[in-house]
Amino acid sequence: LEIRGAGNVLGREQHGHLAALGYAAYCEILAEASNEAMGQAPPSRTFVTEVDLPLDAYLPAEYLAEPGLRLDIYQRLSRAEAVPEIRALEEELADRFGPPPHEAGSLLALARIRVMASAAGIQRVRATPREMVFDFSPEAARRPGSGGPLGAARGRVRLNPERPFQVRVARVEGKPLEEDLEETLGAQIRPGLRGASA
Repeated sequence: LEIRGAGNVLGREQHGHLAALGYAAYCEILAEASNEAMGQAPPSRTFVTEVDLPLDAYLPAEYLAEPGLRLDIYQRLSRAEAVPEIRALEEELADRFGPPPHEAGSLLALARIRVMASAAGIQRVRATPREMVFDFSPEAARRPGSGGPLGAARGRVRLNPERPFQVRVARVEGKPLEEDLEETLGAQIRPGLRGASA
């Protein structure tokens, strides 16, 4: 894979096509090509949620020594469509290999964040040192009830009139980014733009 441009797909050092596309997009393209080769129809999606966070999120070789097993876990995480699937995989890893190290825990958290964001109609999740930034799809902003409660994020939300489908939520000081994001997404944040136009 390294010769063909994927880089070290199973560790920290990633370059070539994988680094350019990002891991989730690379797995998506790989899954589509695999489905096409087997004559299966690809899943219909209007968008793929991009999670761009400053975290060390990978499966260390010290935790899972077998490259094929690491690749299998990455693929299962990229295909997961619900938080319970990811929780079950986390339990399986802990049962077979012991508690996941920090980097693997961050990878599992990123997968949960991606699934939760996708279900909420969020196209992109990113973070600055002070804020979490959510870019909603225009369709999600027009859903009935899009002005719903912000739950745990109440009082920390900032809307930008120049970017009507973007919501910025202040980070909670001292709270790990992954935890803050999961709590915020779990509170079903919405852009609050009923009938907005792009």
